[in-house]
Amino acid sequence: MSSSNIPLEGRTRLPGKIQDCIQDCGLIVSHIQTASRSNELLGTAIKNFASLDSTIEQSSKNMRKLDALLDAIDIQ
Repeated sequence: MSSSNIPLEGRTRLPGKIQDCIQDCGLIVSHIQTASRSNELLGTAIKNFASLDSTIEQSSKNMRKLDALLDAIDIQ
């Protein structure tokens, strides 16, 4: 069906209806995202993961010290 077969009134209203549909879809996604609290959960997970970085680094330092002590004991 070509665009020349669509009545003029339909051709002028169609873009507005498409825009309304897209906006409604956006609102639905926003409501789902708000209701699921996914942003809050993701933010909490990122903070927890970032806080582990210093713990992992300190554990690594302690393991290197322990390894050095074990080497010193083996030498004796």
